[in-house]
Amino acid sequence: MLKFSLILATINRVREVENFLRSLSCQTYRDFELIVVDQNADDRVESLLDQYRNQFTILHLRCEPGLSRARNHGLQAITGDIVAFPDDDCWYPADVLEKVAQCFARYTMDIATGQSRDADNRHSQRMWPSRGSIAGKISIWRLAISYTVFMRRDCVRRVGNFDDTLGVGAGTPWQSGEETDYLLRALDCGFVIRYFPDLKVFHPQKTQVYDAATIERARVYGAGLGRVLKKHRYPLWYIFYMLLRPVGGVVISLLMFRRGKACYHSGVLRGRLRGWVGT
Repeated sequence: MLKFSLILATINRVREVENFLRSLSCQTYRDFELIVVDQNADDRVESLLDQYRNQFTILHLRCEPGLSRARNHGLQAITGDIVAFPDDDCWYPADVLEKVAQCFARYTMDIATGQSRDADNRHSQRMWPSRGSIAGKISIWRLAISYTVFMRRDCVRRVGNFDDTLGVGAGTPWQSGEETDYLLRALDCGFVIRYFPDLKVFHPQKTQVYDAATIERARVYGAGLGRVLKKHRYPLWYIFYMLLRPVGGVVISLLMFRRGKACYHSGVLRGRLRGWVGT
């Protein structure tokens, strides 16, 4: 029987963490441990965790801010066969761990990925393919997001730590891309990544309010993507494709007189260029 190690990095959230804990208490598959890597300066989640300690195993760690740093800290404590990285604002359907265990029992693979859905069961973060497939260097960008990734411990041990210069809170301009970088490194090691459209994890869709904060987030997230493209030496045709997409977004938004959305796509473009150029 497979045991899951769930590494939850959290900062500045309580209600969302409680929602995730509640979803764990409803899991039909019970062989799992939760490793909470707490990056708060206070004890806001400690009493919350105490409410669930009698329902499943919880290990409470502390770490300086930085998503990749926190995940690396959690990786040192895993005891499970399958490792996952839930966001602190996602939640699991009651049967997701059972489904993942069945997938690993039925298929030859090292990493399973699934879809992200919002509370109304609509596509979240992106449009997800309806057919299962084996992921490659190009398709990985549309087949995985961190909180829908489940990987064998042997894979984790060989790939190693997350690149702590990537991801939210890294202290660099590259505020995303850490999970894609990790999966690309797994592919480089010869591990098999399989996407299952029936595996779903819930996560709220980001509100598309095109204010200054949203545009800045688009820029720094785009920089992370560009950094990963350069780090893994993607071909020029794919670089141009990834740059043309936000250019198209700018043009279409301007034609529709949606200036805020055009600024958003412009931020994505500037970020991707900066990440790829490396300055």
